[in-house]
Amino acid sequence: MSLSRVARIADVVVVVLLAGSAQLQVWTREPSAWQSGPAVNAALAAVATVPLLVRRRHALLVLSVVVVAGWLQYEVDGDLGQPFFALVLALYSVAAHANRTQAMLGAGAAAAVLLWSDLPRLRDGAPWDEVIPAWFVLAALWGFGRWMRRRRREVHRLQDHTSMLVRTREEDTRAAVAAERARRLAAIRGRRRSR
Repeated sequence: MSLSRVARIADVVVVVLLAGSAQLQVWTREPSAWQSGPAVNAALAAVATVPLLVRRRHALLVLSVVVVAGWLQYEVDGDLGQPFFALVLALYSVAAHANRTQAMLGAGAAAAVLLWSDLPRLRDGAPWDEVIPAWFVLAALWGFGRWMRRRRREVHRLQDHTSMLVRTREEDTRAAVAAERARRLAAIRGRRRSR
């Protein structure tokens, strides 16, 4: 099994676990525990987690959907942790799989939503040490994603360069073998003529 196939299977498993745990949390609670009802929270949890299945191909779109759904869920009831973990995965993915412009837009959107939701909490007296560390975690994940993207591109560049060197060496070897054959053939013909 190839490494990329294992990574795709792991992606699916992580998303299924995240989405499933959110649904389990929503539906196993008393319906009255949810201000807006379990159906709304279940739908928002699904919208915040299921799009992660295509986060490598559509990183900025997935991040946008996750940010909006997570923010709405926080504003409605704010009791699920899965939208934050979905944001973590989506933010890493936009940094690791999108171009620079999309990665910057994604980081800006995530920062705007975090500030929108966290500044009122800080103003209302929430301890800094409960709010600010998440910002650093997300910033570090975004930076790690960008580093991984550069690293992956460098590996591909080196693989291409290695393939080119191998092809060149094979062509040089074939040319050297052909030249040696031609030289030996010419030597044999020369000896026959001299007889």
